[in-house]
Amino acid sequence: TACSGGASTPAPLPTVALDPVSPSGSSAQAVTASAEIVPATHIQLSFPLTGVVKTVAVKEGDSVTAGQPPVTLDTIILETRVAQAQADVAAAETQIRYLRRVGTSQEQLDSAAASVDRATALLASAQATLAQAALSAPIAGTVVVLNVSVGETVTPGLIVIQISDLSEFQV
Repeated sequence: TACSGGASTPAPLPTVALDPVSPSGSSAQAVTASAEIVPATHIQLSFPLTGVVKTVAVKEGDSVTAGQPPVTLDTIILETRVAQAQADVAAAETQIRYLRRVGTSQEQLDSAAASVDRATALLASAQATLAQAALSAPIAGTVVVLNVSVGETVTPGLIVIQISDLSEFQV
Protein backbone atom coordinates (compact mmCIF):
# COMPACT_ATOMS: atom_id res chain seq x y z
CA THR A 1 0.00 0.00 0.00
CA ALA A 2 0.98 3.64 -0.15
CA CYS A 3 2.08 3.49 3.48
CA SER A 4 4.83 0.99 2.70
CA GLY A 5 7.16 3.85 1.89
CA GLY A 6 8.28 3.21 -1.67
CA ALA A 7 7.88 1.47 -4.94
CA SER A 8 8.98 -2.11 -5.24
CA THR A 9 10.93 -3.40 -8.22
CA PRO A 10 9.87 -6.45 -10.19
CA ALA A 11 11.28 -9.70 -8.88
CA PRO A 12 14.11 -11.01 -11.09
CA LEU A 13 13.45 -14.13 -13.10
CA PRO A 14 15.46 -17.29 -12.40
CA THR A 15 19.03 -17.67 -13.64
CA VAL A 16 19.38 -19.28 -17.02
CA ALA A 17 22.43 -21.44 -17.82
CA LEU A 18 23.59 -21.44 -21.44
CA ASP A 19 25.68 -24.27 -22.85
CA PRO A 20 27.28 -23.48 -26.18
CA VAL A 21 27.05 -26.34 -28.61
CA SER A 22 30.10 -27.18 -30.69
CA PRO A 23 29.66 -28.04 -34.35
CA SER A 24 30.10 -31.75 -33.56
CA GLY A 25 27.17 -31.57 -31.12
CA SER A 26 29.17 -32.02 -27.90
CA SER A 27 29.68 -29.31 -25.32
CA ALA A 28 33.29 -28.15 -25.38
CA GLN A 29 32.93 -25.98 -22.29
CA ALA A 30 30.08 -24.79 -20.12
CA VAL A 31 29.27 -21.11 -19.69
CA THR A 32 26.99 -19.93 -16.92
CA ALA A 33 25.61 -16.42 -16.81
CA SER A 34 23.19 -14.65 -14.53
CA ALA A 35 21.10 -11.67 -15.42
CA GLU A 36 17.98 -9.89 -14.40
CA ILE A 37 15.30 -9.84 -17.08
CA VAL A 38 13.05 -6.78 -16.86
CA PRO A 39 10.53 -5.13 -19.17
CA ALA A 40 12.17 -2.74 -21.64
CA THR A 41 9.51 -0.11 -20.94
CA HIS A 42 8.14 0.57 -17.49
CA ILE A 43 6.52 3.71 -16.16
CA GLN A 44 6.07 4.76 -12.53
CA LEU A 45 3.18 7.17 -11.96
CA SER A 46 2.57 9.56 -9.10
CA PHE A 47 0.26 12.49 -8.46
CA PRO A 48 1.68 16.03 -8.45
CA LEU A 49 -0.73 17.03 -5.66
CA THR A 50 -1.99 15.81 -2.31
CA GLY A 51 -5.41 14.20 -2.24
CA VAL A 52 -7.59 11.29 -1.21
CA VAL A 53 -7.90 8.39 -3.64
CA LYS A 54 -11.47 8.17 -4.97
CA THR A 55 -11.19 5.34 -7.51
CA VAL A 56 -8.78 2.55 -8.33
CA ALA A 57 -9.99 1.05 -11.60
CA VAL A 58 -7.28 -1.60 -11.93
CA LYS A 59 -5.49 -4.30 -9.97
CA GLU A 60 -2.05 -5.82 -10.39
CA GLY A 61 -1.96 -7.92 -13.54
CA ASP A 62 -4.64 -5.90 -15.38
CA SER A 63 -3.99 -4.55 -18.87
CA VAL A 64 -4.34 -0.82 -19.46
CA THR A 65 -4.53 1.23 -22.63
CA ALA A 66 -2.70 4.48 -23.25
CA GLY A 67 -4.78 7.35 -21.88
CA GLN A 68 -6.80 5.17 -19.49
CA PRO A 69 -7.16 6.71 -15.98
CA PRO A 70 -6.29 3.84 -13.58
CA VAL A 71 -6.42 5.96 -10.39
CA THR A 72 -8.29 9.19 -9.57
CA LEU A 73 -8.46 11.52 -6.58
CA ASP A 74 -11.52 13.03 -4.94
CA THR A 75 -12.15 16.29 -6.79
CA ILE A 76 -14.92 18.02 -4.82
CA ILE A 77 -12.64 20.71 -3.38
CA LEU A 78 -10.90 21.23 -6.73
CA GLU A 79 -14.26 21.53 -8.53
CA THR A 80 -15.33 24.14 -5.97
CA ARG A 81 -12.16 26.14 -6.64
CA VAL A 82 -12.90 26.08 -10.38
CA ALA A 83 -16.47 27.28 -9.77
CA GLN A 84 -15.21 30.06 -7.50
CA ALA A 85 -12.67 31.14 -10.13
CA GLN A 86 -15.40 31.17 -12.81
CA ALA A 87 -17.52 33.42 -10.58
CA ASP A 88 -14.53 35.73 -10.02
CA VAL A 89 -14.06 36.09 -13.80
CA ALA A 90 -17.76 36.88 -14.25
CA ALA A 91 -17.65 39.47 -11.46
CA ALA A 92 -14.55 41.16 -12.91
CA GLU A 93 -16.11 41.27 -16.38
CA THR A 94 -19.30 42.76 -14.91
CA GLN A 95 -17.22 45.43 -13.20
CA ILE A 96 -15.70 46.46 -16.54
CA ARG A 97 -19.12 46.71 -18.17
CA TYR A 98 -20.38 48.83 -15.26
CA LEU A 99 -17.39 51.17 -15.41
CA ARG A 100 -17.84 51.65 -19.16
CA ARG A 101 -21.55 52.37 -18.71
CA VAL A 102 -21.03 55.04 -16.04
CA GLY A 103 -18.09 56.60 -17.90
CA THR A 104 -15.07 56.33 -15.66
CA SER A 105 -11.39 57.14 -16.08
CA GLN A 106 -9.06 55.06 -18.25
CA GLU A 107 -7.02 54.27 -15.14
CA GLN A 108 -10.03 52.60 -13.47
CA LEU A 109 -10.83 50.69 -16.68
CA ASP A 110 -7.22 49.50 -16.90
CA SER A 111 -7.37 48.34 -13.29
CA ALA A 112 -10.61 46.46 -13.93
CA ALA A 113 -9.11 44.86 -17.05
CA ALA A 114 -6.14 43.71 -14.98
CA SER A 115 -8.61 42.19 -12.51
CA VAL A 116 -10.20 40.22 -15.36
CA ASP A 117 -6.78 39.01 -16.50
CA ARG A 118 -5.89 37.94 -12.95
CA ALA A 119 -9.21 36.12 -12.46
CA THR A 120 -8.81 34.39 -15.84
CA ALA A 121 -5.31 33.21 -14.89
CA LEU A 122 -6.57 31.87 -11.55
CA LEU A 123 -9.35 30.03 -13.39
CA ALA A 124 -6.83 28.40 -15.75
CA SER A 125 -4.71 27.39 -12.76
CA ALA A 126 -7.69 25.85 -10.95
CA GLN A 127 -8.69 23.93 -14.08
CA ALA A 128 -5.14 22.63 -14.53
CA THR A 129 -5.02 21.45 -10.90
CA LEU A 130 -8.36 19.69 -11.36
CA ALA A 131 -7.00 17.88 -14.43
CA GLN A 132 -4.08 16.57 -12.33
CA ALA A 133 -6.48 14.64 -10.08
CA ALA A 134 -6.61 11.75 -12.54
CA LEU A 135 -3.54 9.73 -13.51
CA SER A 136 -3.45 8.77 -17.16
CA ALA A 137 -1.57 5.71 -18.42
CA PRO A 138 1.05 7.05 -20.84
CA ILE A 139 1.56 3.63 -22.45
CA ALA A 140 -0.43 0.49 -23.07
CA GLY A 141 0.80 -2.27 -20.78
CA THR A 142 0.22 -4.27 -17.64
CA VAL A 143 -0.13 -3.02 -14.08
CA VAL A 144 2.83 -4.64 -12.28
CA VAL A 145 2.76 -2.64 -9.03
CA LEU A 146 -0.20 -0.96 -7.35
CA ASN A 147 0.65 0.85 -4.10
CA VAL A 148 -2.64 2.58 -3.29
CA SER A 149 -6.21 1.84 -2.21
CA VAL A 150 -9.44 3.84 -2.21
CA GLY A 151 -9.52 6.27 0.74
CA GLU A 152 -5.76 6.58 1.17
CA THR A 153 -4.10 9.98 1.06
CA VAL A 154 -1.38 10.41 -1.55
CA THR A 155 1.32 13.03 -1.63
CA PRO A 156 3.34 14.45 -4.54
CA GLY A 157 6.00 12.05 -5.75
CA LEU A 158 4.61 8.93 -4.07
CA ILE A 159 4.68 6.17 -6.71
CA VAL A 160 1.13 4.79 -6.77
CA ILE A 161 1.26 2.55 -9.84
CA GLN A 162 3.82 1.02 -12.17
CA ILE A 163 2.88 -0.01 -15.69
CA SER A 164 5.15 -2.15 -17.85
CA ASP A 165 5.02 -3.23 -21.46
CA LEU A 166 5.50 -6.98 -21.12
CA SER A 167 5.86 -7.56 -24.86
CA GLU A 168 9.57 -6.71 -24.84
CA PHE A 169 12.22 -7.45 -22.22
CA GLN A 170 15.83 -6.53 -21.66
CA VAL A 171 18.57 -8.42 -19.86
